[in-house]
Amino acid sequence: MKHLYLFIILPLLFSCSSKKEVASTPPPPPFWVQQKPIEGLYYSGIGVAIKSGNNFQGVAKNNALNDLASEISVQINSTSVLYQVETNEQFREDFKANTQLSTIENIEGFELVDTYENGREYWVYYRLSKSEYAALKEAREKKAISRAIDLFGKAKEFRMNNQYDDALVYAVKAIEAVKPYLGDGIKVNLDETEVYLGNELFNFLSDVVNDINIRPVLGDFEITRGQTPDPTQLTFSVTTNDFVSLADIPIYFYYSGNRIKNNELYSDHNGMVSYPLGKITSTNRREYLQANLNLVGLSKEATDDPFVSKLVAKVSGADARINMTVKRPQVFIKSAELNFNDTLSSNILAGTFKKEFLESSFQVTSSFENADYLLDISSNTAKISNSGGFYSASLDATIKFYDKTLNLLFTHQINNLKGVQLDYEKAGRDAYQKASEQIEKLIFRQMRRKVFD
Repeated sequence: MKHLYLFIILPLLFSCSSKKEVASTPPPPPFWVQQKPIEGLYYSGIGVAIKSGNNFQGVAKNNALNDLASEISVQINSTSVLYQVETNEQFREDFKANTQLSTIENIEGFELVDTYENGREYWVYYRLSKSEYAALKEAREKKAISRAIDLFGKAKEFRMNNQYDDALVYAVKAIEAVKPYLGDGIKVNLDETEVYLGNELFNFLSDVVNDINIRPVLGDFEITRGQTPDPTQLTFSVTTNDFVSLADIPIYFYYSGNRIKNNELYSDHNGMVSYPLGKITSTNRREYLQANLNLVGLSKEATDDPFVSKLVAKVSGADARINMTVKRPQVFIKSAELNFNDTLSSNILAGTFKKEFLESSFQVTSSFENADYLLDISSNTAKISNSGGFYSASLDATIKFYDKTLNLLFTHQINNLKGVQLDYEKAGRDAYQKASEQIEKLIFRQMRRKVFD
């Protein structure tokens, strides 16, 4: 009986084991996994992802959509604005890449055909009707064209009213509205004339930009280093070719002397714009301030799209320059240097200052009438003591720096600077030598930094 029981059970166990093996074997992959289908009426997309992590299905779906979008080719017509503005192939390739990305982000109307998975991979198969896609694209294009024409009309009205700032912004917005179709050579009827819309918008933008002029109000000028220009010397007018003042036009300033901050400004209601350079510190003989029509700033107002901004940057805007001749400051040095109330045979402190001035691109003049600045030095020594054959002296000095109208710009006091030598006269000179070293290392730099830098 026991043998009979085993005879019945064992085949059943083998049968269950066989069924488990069959159940764990994945089905064979469908044909579309082996080879991507070619369908005349559909765009197709196949995506695969390794089954690791929690979102492998989402990765496979995105890959399938990217593959589907890659079949929707982006063509650039030779009549399009992209051929008009640039012969550089890279610019057009950027447009294709940008449009392809937009297609992926906005693709709709696709359907899921099938999925497949094995122990390691997950596959997705999408397709999109070509006729349905064409219909959706045409509907979107018509809507975009309608919006662009509306914005274009407003831009032309703004220009007629000399509101060039708004005319530029609306022209850019109109270009942005039809950006996905700029490569198509879009034909429309405007004022009973058939035109290519993208070209018409870009030409209008160029015409508006070319009608904006920037001119210096006073022209070139001379200035002494360390002085601050009058604001009117750094003022530009922004007008049309017919000298109509333009307000709220974005201007970018560049100064050759050093990097400047907050240099993106707008023309005021009188069409004037000025950049306050402040004190001129350059040691170069010539510098300039340049004002440029700020098309980058304009693009930021009108669009967030980097490609549209790049397209707008193809337009060359007006610029103007004010040249400055930077004169070296002339300094007159007045010095009364005493050693125990006796005048020194040579003025040590004045000599040190003169050397520092000349090395820092100043001129030292012997005539106060020709000077831009006055350096006034007064100094004297006093005996302290003598001990063991050594004599001590102290130096007091007052250093004052004035402009030509005797406004005090800088002052420094040296008090009780000690000198030691073998007699008082040499001890006093030792104190003067130490003061000279202070001028070289510290005092002159402090004065130059405060007055000129």
